[in-house]
Amino acid sequence: MPNEERRTFLKTVGIAVGAAGLTGTGVTLAQQDDDSDGDTGDDGTVHADGWPTRGGNMARNRSTDASGPVPRATNHRKMDFEASSDELIQLGEPVVVGETVYLSVAVRNAESTDGYVAAYDAATFERQWKRDDIRVTTSPTVVDGTAYVGTDDSLFALNAETGETEWKRTDEHLYQPETVVVDGRVYTDGGYAYDAETGELLWEERGNSSRVFYGNETLHYSTGARNPDDGSLKWSYSWHNNSVHTISDGLVYKILYPADGTNQLYTTSADDDSSEWSYSYPDNSVIRSVTVGDGSAFITTWGSDTVIEVDAETGTASEIYELDVGTQFVTLADGVLYVGGVKQLDDTKEAVVLAIDVQTGEEQWRYTLGEWDYELLTVRTPVVVDEKVYVTVSPSWPYDDTPDGEKSTLFALEYSDEEDDSDGQAPEACIESSSNLDDLEAGDTVRLETCSTCYTDEGPTHEWDTNGDGEYDETGHSVEVTVPDCESLEVTLRITDSDGDTDTASVIIAPN
Repeated sequence: MPNEERRTFLKTVGIAVGAAGLTGTGVTLAQQDDDSDGDTGDDGTVHADGWPTRGGNMARNRSTDASGPVPRATNHRKMDFEASSDELIQLGEPVVVGETVYLSVAVRNAESTDGYVAAYDAATFERQWKRDDIRVTTSPTVVDGTAYVGTDDSLFALNAETGETEWKRTDEHLYQPETVVVDGRVYTDGGYAYDAETGELLWEERGNSSRVFYGNETLHYSTGARNPDDGSLKWSYSWHNNSVHTISDGLVYKILYPADGTNQLYTTSADDDSSEWSYSYPDNSVIRSVTVGDGSAFITTWGSDTVIEVDAETGTASEIYELDVGTQFVTLADGVLYVGGVKQLDDTKEAVVLAIDVQTGEEQWRYTLGEWDYELLTVRTPVVVDEKVYVTVSPSWPYDDTPDGEKSTLFALEYSDEEDDSDGQAPEACIESSSNLDDLEAGDTVRLETCSTCYTDEGPTHEWDTNGDGEYDETGHSVEVTVPDCESLEVTLRITDSDGDTDTASVIIAPN
């Protein structure tokens, strides 16, 4: 095992606690060129503007040249996704392209998993469209005005602006596929290639169920590497109990799972599969995520409060960042590590995002997203786009298999240098009803009321979207809606206070 120089970085620079809502100006996000799939880097990976897919690019290395909040995150916007009493909601990693955030939403109970995909305005979080007829549980890929989303047995191409279906494929072995999009082609888990514009099947290699990555003009699966033009096999990987995690600078990063239960990170050449180096994590911990960029790989493990930096050329551990939060996923952006993690308090858990300067090892800032009393909590990969950080916080499935209305939240963190003349309290939207929302019949009238505090005539404004179209059509402290005949109806409340801070809450109305 390489010699490890341990350093502890607990210095906090510019702490900002997530209490206030948005006080800055509007959001301007990197625009994606409609005529390009993105730039191809020296390593062959595709880097599109924004964050167009899980992992930030088609190699999924969670590395970007974009900058986060400078010099620190000072405020946030958020949007809650409420679940019914016997369900939990889990949000995917946000995808941000242009001025839009695309999000997959999984709704789970003890018997089944449902879900949908939706698009939200990045500056206001107002919903632009929603496809609840598509059971989506994986993050979409958005390229050239089209969002590619996978379901249990299909692949959809949706107009990224309207959500309308452009084409659909249902092929054998398509199961919740993620996609990479390169040079006008869509490649999926499961070994399929389609024309990005028409959906025509170009080639298939059935039986390949592993995730797909793109780097060095090659498609990489856990089973081997294939030519993107025709799907022909370039080489098979000698180890079958492994998984590809990412590609960067001509190296394929894999996690090897030996029979003895340990695991290690090892690399092979992205050009010919020749072995490069391997690294065994201390204490045989199970590796959770790998982020690669700027000549280093950053590793997190399950149940750990550290991030280990490994030299990408030699495989030698150069730094160990010991933090006071359980580390989950890491993004490298412009020389800064953005770490999503969970801190255990006495009776609750605190979700946190930290920013660490890689060169100095010092913590630049941390932002507390709030407290949750869930048994298990997940902070997804911090998505860094145009001096903002988008991140989702969701409950994980409880050990006793009995979810209890656990909600999830989407956050946007940013910096504002405007003088803070707010009252220091962000509004919190919530909805209550005298009716049992789990026991409704078609045609029933349901009265919904805000349960938010301080709603005087001078207090926050209350706006309601009563028909699920993304438009706020009523105002006031309460509304009445009619239970639809068969489909579900999402009703959303938006609260805006005198400082301009906003919050939203939603409930689902459906016949039993």
